Amino acid sequence: MVAFIGTRLGDIYLLICNVSGKKYIGSSVNMSKRISKHEGKSNSCESKIIIDSGNYNFIILYSRWVNSTNELEHYEGKIIRLYKKLYGDLCINYKGVYENEKERYQLNKKNILECVKEYKQKNKKAI
Repeated sequence: MVAFIGTRLGDIYLLICNVSGKKYIGSSVNMSKRISKHEGKSNSCESKIIIDSGNYNFIILYSRWVNSTNELEHYEGKIIRLYKKLYGDLCINYKGVYENEKERYQLNKKNILECVKEYKQKNKKAI
C-alpha cells in the first residue's frame, strides 16, 4: 500500500523558448487546463512571449502531493528565485512568490525600470 502525503498532485513546470532562451516557471494541479490557458488567445501571463515564439519546450520540473495551491506556489516560488539567481533576466517571471517586496524588486529591477521608462515615453502628455 502506498501512502500519499497531501490531497492532490501538483506540478511545477518550465516553458523555455528555443529561440531566445527565455524561461517561465509555473505550477498547476491541472496541467491540461493550465497548458490550454497558456496556449489560448486570451493569455495575459508572462509566458505569452514564449508561447508566441511558436518554438518552445514544456518540461515538468517537479511533482509532489500537496494539500493546497498555496503550498504548491510556495515550492514554485523557491524554484523561481533559484532560476532568477541562475539565469537573471532570462527567467521572465515577474509575478511570483518572493520572500518580500525588497527581494521582488531586486530580482526584477531591470525589467521594472524598463517598463517605467517605456510607460513614461508613451504617456509624456499625461504625466
